[in-house]
Amino acid sequence: MFLDFRANRAKMKSALGFVVDATERAIIDVSGLVAITEGSPEAVPFMDAANKPHPLTHEQLVALQKEIVLNGSRVYERKWALRNAILKASSVEELDRVVVSFE
Repeated sequence: MFLDFRANRAKMKSALGFVVDATERAIIDVSGLVAITEGSPEAVPFMDAANKPHPLTHEQLVALQKEIVLNGSRVYERKWALRNAILKASSVEELDRVVVSFE
């Protein structure tokens, strides 16, 4: 469930004002744009989660890259919190109260 979410379904609202994919592939794509725009004042098109283009500068791409990485860390922390809650459950009822979700 966690791996599928991180690989295929992770999305987040960016501080730039639109929803972006936050998958492992997205961080690779954004990192590539960060690399090719370094030293350039020109904006490049970035496709949001709805495939709508947004012209982003290098600085905006760096900020977006950081947001996606931090989001991934939060999801990973959620995974471990869920694991701990499952391990601590001492009854079926307690286990039923653990909601497994990464959205």
